[in-house]
Amino acid sequence: MSKKCLFQRELKRKKIFKKYFKKKNFLKKIIKKSNNINEIRKANFAIQALPKDSNIIRSRKRCLKTNRPRGYVGYFGISRITLRECISRGEIFGLIKS
Repeated sequence: MSKKCLFQRELKRKKIFKKYFKKKNFLKKIIKKSNNINEIRKANFAIQALPKDSNIIRSRKRCLKTNRPRGYVGYFGISRITLRECISRGEIFGLIKS
C-alpha cells in the first residue's frame, strides 16, 4: 500500500481540474476563434495564471486496491500485479494465468 497522502493529493488534483475546466475551455475557445492579438495574449496570460493542478495531465491513474501508480491496466482499473493475483484466485472470470 502506498501512502494515503498520495491518494489524497490525486483527489485534490481531480477536484481542482473540475473547478477550472469550464474556465479553461472558454479561454481556449477565445484563443482559437479570436483574430485580435491583444485578446489572445490576455487569454494566454489567464490560462497561465490558473493553478498547475488544473491540468488533467498532472493527475495519475492508480490501482483501486493498492493505490500503485505504475503498471496500471485501465480496462480493469488495477495494477498488473493485482490483476495477476486476482486471476490466480479466480476473481476475474474468463481469464487464466499463463
